[in-house]
Amino acid sequence: MTTSITVRLILLLTLCSAIVIGAGMFVDYRISREEIMESLEAQLKDRVDSALVDLENMLDGVEGSTLFLGTILQQREYSPAGLEQLLKDIVENNDDIFGSTIALNPELSETSAGFAPYYYHREGILTHVDLAREQRNYWQQNWYQNAVLAEKPVWTEPYFDRGGGEILMTTFSVPIYRVDESGRRFLYGVVTGDVALDELHNYMQRIRLGESGFGILLSRAGIVISAREPQSILKDYRERVIDPDDIPIWEELFQSVLNGSAITRTLECEQMDGECSIRMATLASTGWPVGVIYSQSEVLEPLQRYQIRTALVGLITLLFMSLSIYAITRRLTGPLSALANASKDLANGKLNTALPRASGNDEVASLIRAFGNMQRDLKVYIADLEEATASRSRLEGELATAREIQMSMLPQGGEAQENTHTFSLWAKVRPAKSVGGDLYTYFERNGELFIAVGDVSDKGVPAALFMAKAISLMQQLQEDFSEPDAGMTRLNDLLEQGNENCMFLTLNLAVLDLRSRVLSFASGGHSPPLLLRNGQPCSCLLYTSDAA
Repeated sequence: MTTSITVRLILLLTLCSAIVIGAGMFVDYRISREEIMESLEAQLKDRVDSALVDLENMLDGVEGSTLFLGTILQQREYSPAGLEQLLKDIVENNDDIFGSTIALNPELSETSAGFAPYYYHREGILTHVDLAREQRNYWQQNWYQNAVLAEKPVWTEPYFDRGGGEILMTTFSVPIYRVDESGRRFLYGVVTGDVALDELHNYMQRIRLGESGFGILLSRAGIVISAREPQSILKDYRERVIDPDDIPIWEELFQSVLNGSAITRTLECEQMDGECSIRMATLASTGWPVGVIYSQSEVLEPLQRYQIRTALVGLITLLFMSLSIYAITRRLTGPLSALANASKDLANGKLNTALPRASGNDEVASLIRAFGNMQRDLKVYIADLEEATASRSRLEGELATAREIQMSMLPQGGEAQENTHTFSLWAKVRPAKSVGGDLYTYFERNGELFIAVGDVSDKGVPAALFMAKAISLMQQLQEDFSEPDAGMTRLNDLLEQGNENCMFLTLNLAVLDLRSRVLSFASGGHSPPLLLRNGQPCSCLLYTSDAA
């Protein structure tokens, strides 16, 4: 038992306890990593939720003030000066609102330019501009059109407010409807509350995790509202993805968040080494996706330093162990190396190569004996294969001869071409196998051209033999083919005799009177012939005798 290679391998594996050390290190790393990632996930969720709460409170304040202003205008009538004063008071007393306008329906305005005063904060000073003059046809602006089309309060996509605040912003637009004396509901105007993108960006800067972690805020259309790189603002989020392979991950994140899910994914970092994680959720008020991106290597750096120190100790241990293992395996694997070299010769066709001597009763000796048996079996198999190959070559030669014989039974060897002053004819047979059941024949007699085209059921040798029988019978029945239907009946009766295997063929039998050019034919299950008139093929069955 002491000579068994199994025992020796067990002793060797016992000495190689470094594997256990490595496995322990790996398990320790995985457990520590999972614990850190779980803690990080909770911390990340808290930070994202905290940022969401702050943003929600700010946006709720903007929405509340704008809706309140809309409610007042829906219920009370103000003069132009009164509207401006009301608007001024709203903006002046709400720091979260960058700017606001009351844009009346131009059809209700006293002037064709409409009425749209705009008050906004500029460096801490309340500033006024007339959008009816600066943004001509203000009712065609997105912030106006979106609210009118939706017939409900909406947040617009980020944009640059040219002619108004002259900054990047997003707008909460509220359509105002009134009812006239006849009870008809009509659009009175649109009131807005603007939020500067810089203000949203400041909120997002509070979301930080690690040295390079940062927050990101997108619109529902995928436009970047806030990110670490200023050049990404107002671009589609796909444009800021450096690696095209990460675009499907971002699209999955974006769609999941739009559907109301909070989701975390891992992807390659764009401006740092290693992988990054991104967690995204949705702002309830606007439906905008918001999230944080952080580097896993930064978060896991303490764990990685510990693993490096442990790995160095493990490598030194493995080095000494590998020296011992090498000395032992040199003695154990000598026969296996010789057997490997012999197996290469066997693979190259050298079946008489010498195998190492099998001494003892261990697994190596058993393996060498098995190779010896395989060597003998290969010799027998190759000899049998050579014999089978020779037999197959003879069979292929016989089939080739049978093909030549079969083709010789057809007019002009299976590829016929006739050109006379009265008709032109071409035919060719290409069997699916070496031999087959496709057939044709023709002959001219007493001013008539007899044509037969058919196909025997099945393929191969049986079909070829039945085809030969049919061709032979047709040559014998030439006198009966003046009337195609009678000839077809006579041929069928003869083929039926002694047909124990129930072989059959489909056949078109035709007689063309070369003087009158009248074609008579009979079809036995075969595809009907086609007649070419004016360059167009038509089924012969569709033509009457008058047309022929």
